[in-house]
Amino acid sequence: EDPQLAINEINNTTTGGTVIFAKGTHTLTKNLILYDKVSIEGQGRGVTILEFGGLAAGIKYTGTLATPFSNIKLSNFTIQNSNNTAGIDMDYVANFLIESVIINSCDQKGLRIQHSQVFIIRDVISQNNTGNGYEIVGDATRTTARFFITNSYADGNGGIGFAFLGGDNNLNYFTLISCVSGTNTSDGYDFSASSGTAHDASLIECIAAGNGGVGFDVGANNQRL
Repeated sequence: EDPQLAINEINNTTTGGTVIFAKGTHTLTKNLILYDKVSIEGQGRGVTILEFGGLAAGIKYTGTLATPFSNIKLSNFTIQNSNNTAGIDMDYVANFLIESVIINSCDQKGLRIQHSQVFIIRDVISQNNTGNGYEIVGDATRTTARFFITNSYADGNGGIGFAFLGGDNNLNYFTLISCVSGTNTSDGYDFSASSGTAHDASLIECIAAGNGGVGFDVGANNQRL
């Protein structure tokens, strides 16, 4: 069955809900368009696989400035071979959790989060993607802030492992704990995109090893780490 039909049905309720994918490989040929209060759960990383076959499709949440999506959880699956802008692409979302997910061999970015607040990324692996493993973006339209990334990995990506992008004070109040960024083509962790990108950020027991660029690129742009 088309999982989008189940997603749309849940979206038509007032309480939301979770689409559960069984064990095995699920071949998908178009975007999974997700909504407010709609979550995805698999049976385990490497056990439930969402296979996009190199198509320009992936998992997308797109809220609005006036009405961000919220109360969302993505957990316990692998997504691979997406040629969308990112394997998982989230814009204008709040109060969400991404946990125990592998993002593998996507032909652009692994995980992109924009204009979003109050979220946790935990036990996530973004590997072998053509672009950045993780791309967290804030701008003057809506600050991206108040989030944690814990026990997560960026490995073998063609860009930056963990990229933090934004203008002055538009990406702030966040913490990375026990994260590892290794063998990426560019920097391990990059906070230097523009003046004051990282405002009141903390890195605790994070490791960068074997990357093609700088391990921790903070630059001279008044970052506050």
